[in-house]
Amino acid sequence: MDEAKTYSIISLSAADESPAFPKVSVNKSGGWVTFGNKNLFPQEIINANSKSPVNASIIESTVTYICGKGIRESTKNKDGYTGVPNTAESWDEVLEKIAKDYKTFGGFYWQVVINKGGTTVSLFHQDYSTVRIGLIDEKGHPLTFKISNDWTKTGGRYKPVELEAWPGMDTAKKGVAYLYHYWDYAPGLMFYSVPGYYPAIEYVKADGTLGVFYNNSIDNGFTPSVIIYMSSNPSDEKKAEFQKAVEGAFAGARGASRAIIVWGENGDVRSKIEPFNASKNADIYDNVEGIVFQKIISAHRLSSPTLAGVSGSGNLSGNAAEIIDAYVLYNYTVIEKLRNKILDHLNKFTKINKTAPLAVEELDVLPKIRETEKADEEKETTTESTPPEKEAPAALTRKTGKLKRLLSYLHKYIRRESKPGGGYRYIYDEPEEGVKKKIPDTTEKSKTARERTKYLGEMKPLLKKKVKKEADGKTINIGFNRKGNKHVYSDTFGRAKGLKKNDLKNLDKALAKSTFVKSSPLNKVRKDGISRFYYFKDSNSSKGLYYNVAEVKTKKPDGTIRVSRFLYSITDRLK
Repeated sequence: MDEAKTYSIISLSAADESPAFPKVSVNKSGGWVTFGNKNLFPQEIINANSKSPVNASIIESTVTYICGKGIRESTKNKDGYTGVPNTAESWDEVLEKIAKDYKTFGGFYWQVVINKGGTTVSLFHQDYSTVRIGLIDEKGHPLTFKISNDWTKTGGRYKPVELEAWPGMDTAKKGVAYLYHYWDYAPGLMFYSVPGYYPAIEYVKADGTLGVFYNNSIDNGFTPSVIIYMSSNPSDEKKAEFQKAVEGAFAGARGASRAIIVWGENGDVRSKIEPFNASKNADIYDNVEGIVFQKIISAHRLSSPTLAGVSGSGNLSGNAAEIIDAYVLYNYTVIEKLRNKILDHLNKFTKINKTAPLAVEELDVLPKIRETEKADEEKETTTESTPPEKEAPAALTRKTGKLKRLLSYLHKYIRRESKPGGGYRYIYDEPEEGVKKKIPDTTEKSKTARERTKYLGEMKPLLKKKVKKEADGKTINIGFNRKGNKHVYSDTFGRAKGLKKNDLKNLDKALAKSTFVKSSPLNKVRKDGISRFYYFKDSNSSKGLYYNVAEVKTKKPDGTIRVSRFLYSITDRLK
């Protein structure tokens, strides 16, 4: 007699057989071209973005940069008068809606109506998510479009409204609404469009899923799940009844805590209950969160997360020159392209109306960043034991390449000129020879500044490194940031006698070999947000050094708490 099978195998992996783009097919009965699963791809994008604080922040910030201070116009000068798109809205309102659609979906729509006089037109924004293609010609060009506010209901009184595609001023009829469209080109996608960040859409969904996990854990007070072992193996009906009863009494909101039941065979399993605490995997989720974050900002080609108001490692301030470089790079490679694409299409209709072409007045980002840089330098001068000096561009750019070095040098001489078709042209005015001649500074202060720049430059590779240590019965990740590196560099002037400047670049290795001593919460609230210190002793007892690691807790936009730790200081005695 064969031995009874008391186990089953669950496959935890599956091949990704999903298509590269959303499925597109013709619905002959409805008379439209479907877009994605159940014809709801735009709604899926909206749902994913609404749950991802990182992606939503990047989209909102990019729209802000595209729109700038708004459309420039002058009612006093007829050559600069841009008019209005329609009687109910301004150009600024329409531009913001179009920019948000473009960044979110990779395309945009608006309705065009020829006014009574027959020589001018009115434009009305059309929500991208409400539009589907209707009829198409033999070349695949849309002839009509279908519009519905709810594509889950398309019958009876919910039947979509049909609009013809804009045919041009010569053949369009007065008083008839037409639909104008633009889609970014994507190889292999004949109809519709996908956003530029579409390759990272699964990471956008994962960002929202992480929020659900943390929220459920909080809702249930981090109550652990359990595994229940049963010695008997009743009928399927009895199993289902027991499972429902257990989960009804134990499981929390949306299943953050669940009960797993293992049924035995032939009395080989003894009845028992074992807790399973998923919160122990917090570090795993933190690592996943970091990967998700990096993939999303990479898909958006965001040169610095600071530009979107989201923080990676370290703080939001960073180096002002580096932020300026990042802004100029992002503006050149992303913002201007998106803005000019929108303005080029809108200005087709301002030309019909014989009004001035639309042009956007950009935000005063660069001057504001320089003001912040100056304020930070003044603040550091009064608080640090060693007078801080502005780091030379060469030190900043050792690892960032020729492009960053060029931008870092030239950002002081940026001058903008308006382009006839809208937007700005950037011109760099280098000062004439002899106007600003740099005089070599041979003072002791200059020597100290150069030395400080040198060693802080050698410490920069630490900004990308993490050290895992056991502390208080758990594994913690310890990183490095600019604030901590500056503080540690100051410690070489007396607070840590055994610390040499040449040791600074290898602090990650020294910290990895150190031994945990204790941790201590702070009783007073600090302005820098530090709430706890961890203390580690150097492995070389002759040096007598202690590594002080700071812990900072910050509240994210979705309400969850992010914990970060970094090397703050080094001393020769334990506090």
